[in-house]
This record gives sequence, structure tokens and C-alpha cells, in this order.
Amino acid sequence: MEDAARTITKIELQRKNRNKASIFLDGEYAFSLGVDIVSRHGLKAGETLPAPRLALLQREEERRQIKERAYRYLSYRAHSEKELQQKLERSGFGQEPIAEVLAELKANRLLNDDEFARSFARSKLAKKPMGERRLRQELWKKGVDKEIIDATVSEIYADADQLELARTLVARTAPRYKHLEPQRRARRVRDLLLRQGFSWEIVRQVLEFDVDAE
Repeated sequence: MEDAARTITKIELQRKNRNKASIFLDGEYAFSLGVDIVSRHGLKAGETLPAPRLALLQREEERRQIKERAYRYLSYRAHSEKELQQKLERSGFGQEPIAEVLAELKANRLLNDDEFARSFARSKLAKKPMGERRLRQELWKKGVDKEIIDATVSEIYADADQLELARTLVARTAPRYKHLEPQRRARRVRDLLLRQGFSWEIVRQVLEFDVDAE
């Protein structure tokens, strides 16, 4: 029966991962646990574990795995809370333990959507100038809340001249359009700027003062 107590018959360190131990119950392999969990609970061969204790150990192991996976993702680059949550869910972990781990990461300031949004926005603009609308879309795709998006966009564009950003983008792509006749070149520039989220007013100014001047 699943609710019956079971006895640990062997605890064996895994060869490929010395931070994990294989747990054998009643003579058969049952599951793996992090050695920190084994140590914290003082597990040893011969100990009988009731069903609630077994369930507790397996929940702790799932949280340990979630935390390990989350640290790995965060070591590659910063993530928004929603983005990290979705990646962990796709890995097959349960929603409740994921929420517990995310809460711990936020408490330790390893996950902070305000900081993520500002850093992500500045990085995006440095790589490729874009307008406010496009930046909002990029932040939304990362799962950032609207309130944080509004605050981030206001802060970023308070320090950035959108007309200057648009001109920088056009200057970078100008060689591609140099061979085109003026009307076609203007259309290409217009479409580029609109795709990158610049307003019609910014587009009009660029076309009037930059493209026409060439």
C-alpha cells in the first residue's frame, strides 16, 4: 500500500553526481535526494519512514531541484519572475513548489522585476535603438507587469531623446538604402522606424530633416 511505512535499506552516493544519494526502500531503489537533505534529516539505513515523512522528503527534493535549475538559468542572464516561472513549469515542476522557490529568490533579491526591466531596456536600446511602443512590447513579452513597464519606459525615455535614437538607427542602416531612389528610400526608413516602435511624429521628423537632406 502507498500509505504504508517503508524502511531504508541502503543510501548510496551517486557516481556521476556526488551531491545526490540514491535511496533504497525495502531492498529496491525508490528515489534520489540531495545529500544536504539526507544530512539534515539524519537519514540512515534501517530507519523506517512513515508515508507522510516520505512525502515530505520528496517535496524537499523537488524544491531543491527547482532551486538548482533556477540558479542555473539566472547564472546565464537575468530573468523576469514570469519568464523564470514559465521555464521551470516547462521543466515539469509543480506550480506550488515553484512559487515557494520564486518567493525565496525575491526575498534574497536574486529576482527583481524592477531591476530586470531597467537593465533589459537599457541593453535593448544600446544594441538597437527603438521607440517607446516597441520597448513596451519587448518588456511585455518577458512577462513584466504593466505597472513596472510604465515606470521603466518613463524612466528610460526621460534620459533618452527618441528623435536622436531614431536618427541613430537610420544612420546605422543607411548603407542598405543608399542605392534606392528617394521615394523608395523614404518608405524603407518609415517602415523600419515604425517596426521599431517610433511614433508617427518622430518618423515624420526623421523623414523631413534627415532623409530629405540626403
